[in-house]
Amino acid sequence: MADKNVPDNDEPAQLFEMASQYLKDLSFEHINSVSQIQDTQDQQQPSLDINLNVDAKKISEKSGGLYNVAIHIKIEAALGNPLFIMELIYCGDFFISGFPQEVMQMLLYVECPHLLFPFVRNIIASTTADGGFHALYLAPVNFAEMYHRQQHSNGDATDTMQ
Repeated sequence: MADKNVPDNDEPAQLFEMASQYLKDLSFEHINSVSQIQDTQDQQQPSLDINLNVDAKKISEKSGGLYNVAIHIKIEAALGNPLFIMELIYCGDFFISGFPQEVMQMLLYVECPHLLFPFVRNIIASTTADGGFHALYLAPVNFAEMYHRQQHSNGDATDTMQ
């Protein structure tokens, strides 16, 4: 007699697990000394140019599939003159298997970056504070909306998202 609680062996088991996460690259260039900007910094908010991209690629067939997801961020701050430029690449390796292709894309470009982003946000805040500026806390990112926007703009989100 078959047990109703045992999954059918014809269906592949679903797996979604973070294997590791790490800071791959970090660059912080402080362009002007803090003493030159101290007087104006309290009166005005600097302008920020923030570019965020997500890359995902399969790196191994181990356990059904090992994928690398990378969040790339470039931040340029200016207050009349440039203040700082920060570039960051933060990665996570994920075991993912047993999902249909359309779900895989959502996992890679929405769920994985969503899990990584709090660490990215903390690194940015710490680095800007350590660089002599007020800590920069990025607002949460809606990766689902970003994914759907990218889907509509070029019909495929498998490369780089902006």
